Amino acid sequence: MLIRPADRPIETPSLEDATDEDNALYILHFIKRAGRHASGRRNVWFDRLDLSIVRQKVLDDSGEIISDTRYSKWTNFNGVMFPAHIDINRPKDGYGVVMDVLDMKMNLPLTDDKFVLNQPEGTKLQAIGATK
Repeated sequence: MLIRPADRPIETPSLEDATDEDNALYILHFIKRAGRHASGRRNVWFDRLDLSIVRQKVLDDSGEIISDTRYSKWTNFNGVMFPAHIDINRPKDGYGVVMDVLDMKMNLPLTDDKFVLNQPEGTKLQAIGATK
């Protein structure tokens, strides 16, 4: 779901202008280098009008789609633009999910108490790997 930057040691970005009568898109392809061979690894689609991300496809080494995610309804949440509608399809796994963000709190101050995990009542604390 998240968009990662290019992994420079193994990926080379390449930009495609995919504009026609119906669409105005840029597609940023991340090409995976393996010795003398290269293959598509993933691509990110941008709307040419506002440069918002509209789609991301992640591919396996044989070129089959691992995930195909579409982003829409970009909304300003506390000064941060975020897609309010995210549609994820994972054809190899046989499922998909649609998320609609109704409200999001961004960049709120965090106090130290937010990082304290209290042990639930009625449970026993066990340290993994500790000597007995």
